[in-house]
Amino acid sequence: TYIHTRSGARLKAETTAVMATQLAEQLEDQAGLLEAKLQTALLTSFDGRLRDAEEQLAELIEKYTWALQNTEQVTVPNPNFDYAAMLGLLQPIHPAMGLGIAQLERSRVLRRSSELDAANALLQAAARSFSEAGIVWGIGHTCLEAAHVLLDLGYTEDAQQFLTQAFAHFKQTDPPMGLMQTKLHYACLLTRMGSLEKASNKLQRLLKPLSVSAAGPDLAWCQIMLAINLGRQRKTAEADTWFARGIDTARQFGDRSTLMDSIIEHGLFLVREGRRHDAFLALRESLKLAREYQDTNSSGKLQRLLGDLSVAL
Repeated sequence: TYIHTRSGARLKAETTAVMATQLAEQLEDQAGLLEAKLQTALLTSFDGRLRDAEEQLAELIEKYTWALQNTEQVTVPNPNFDYAAMLGLLQPIHPAMGLGIAQLERSRVLRRSSELDAANALLQAAARSFSEAGIVWGIGHTCLEAAHVLLDLGYTEDAQQFLTQAFAHFKQTDPPMGLMQTKLHYACLLTRMGSLEKASNKLQRLLKPLSVSAAGPDLAWCQIMLAINLGRQRKTAEADTWFARGIDTARQFGDRSTLMDSIIEHGLFLVREGRRHDAFLALRESLKLAREYQDTNSSGKLQRLLGDLSVAL
């Protein structure tokens, strides 16, 4: 995911968004109101409320497009601005940056809803927005999201090319942003390709820097990927340990989307191990979360899987 925050920062960010919205409305500050609404939309996406997030981001794309067409300003105040910072502190941003952020995050929401064609179109639009404004980190995040989509589709060679591009763009930013995310995606790529030992080594090396950063969702997913990797190597006890750690980390940081995905992966692991009762309980919890997050795609898949497990029990 693109947003990293600790639980305390998450609450602070929500409070900041509410206060900023109220103040912007009182002052009739349209630019400030857009930024406050953008932060609210990012928080909605972070919470896994996909339908609400998609609606909010679609509206923001329209408004930022209008603002961009009606502003004389052509330079970006802070080209190295990391939009994760929107969760903790609002700061002035150029409409081109707001547009690219909204397009990128909406593409991510659509990918999670399995609307891949629409997600791909928005990724291309986000890449154009960031490129025209010279926002290097935005191009990097767009490449990273493209790699994620391609990994999900099984196009490992194409995904590797986008990861290489993402790494190159992130190395140009000051300070470097997104490098650990890119390395994490590369480890996932190695796992998909069957290079399990190499992937395990890379994931182990990422655990320490992720644990001392504010990247809670990435730390949780690193732990889950390590568990998946160990499970495929038939190291069942170690896999169980890392699944538990990854799920606990996702709960601790309040990352609902990663929590749901983590429990699903654990449930699938339990199915492969023949532990059907434990798998049923885990996947039933995932289904409850999917319904809470309005994730109809995951809900449908989980219902079918739970139906098959019920027959087998």
